[in-house]
Amino acid sequence: MIFQFEHVSGSALKPCHHGKWDGEAMTMPELRANFTKWQKDLEGCAWNSLFLSNHDQPRCVSRFGNDSEQYRELSAKMLATMTHFQKGTPYVYQGEELGMTNAYMENIADYRDIESLNAYKELTTKENIPAKTVMGYIKAVGRDNARTPMQWDASENGGFTSGTPWLQVNKNYKTINAAAQVNDPDSVFAPAFQQVTPALFGSLCASYLAKHWKISILPIAVLSFILIFNGTLGTGVLIPIGVVVSVLGAFVMFKKGMVK
Repeated sequence: MIFQFEHVSGSALKPCHHGKWDGEAMTMPELRANFTKWQKDLEGCAWNSLFLSNHDQPRCVSRFGNDSEQYRELSAKMLATMTHFQKGTPYVYQGEELGMTNAYMENIADYRDIESLNAYKELTTKENIPAKTVMGYIKAVGRDNARTPMQWDASENGGFTSGTPWLQVNKNYKTINAAAQVNDPDSVFAPAFQQVTPALFGSLCASYLAKHWKISILPIAVLSFILIFNGTLGTGVLIPIGVVVSVLGAFVMFKKGMVK
């Protein structure tokens, strides 16, 4: 399995003079070309890791999408769909499933990341860049954006702790939190949306069955995916279908030496 960081390394179209700080995220054509390259070049020889976020990166909905009130949910769902529909193992960083955004903390004293603190000192003193400009850099790509407390609910500190957190909770925690989304069918964390990945795996396994055993159960897997995605049947009906398809597919892959 390969972890590569090209897609989070910034655009090659805009020259940057201060490392990641004054760079920009890849444009859509750049991002598409990069993902396509890795999907094709690893075909048959390696396995890719699919991610848009981690503890060293800003929040993906702020970086690659639009985290405004109007487009945040749409952007988060779009990015999740793009990630999970590629070949590879997807990684979901804490809060990404809720569409958590960058923290946009106003004062450098609110940050803890040593990289951000050192950059602020160097860029403002040695490079004579205005403090407001440097704060814009840190708000956009600083690592502390991904390190604020998990937003569990609308209580104090987002339900993360009753004490004093290492970093302040994102100011939007009262509207963006797990408790507000788990029972909302239209949220980023919608139950139907969570089931996309199992359904896709079931369809993949079914395709192996159809290919190697000539068993035409792919339509069943596709139907399962459609039903799961649209939430037209309860999980009590659909999960057993997915389990059966996945187990049979895994058995075929084992017999064919694809897994051990």
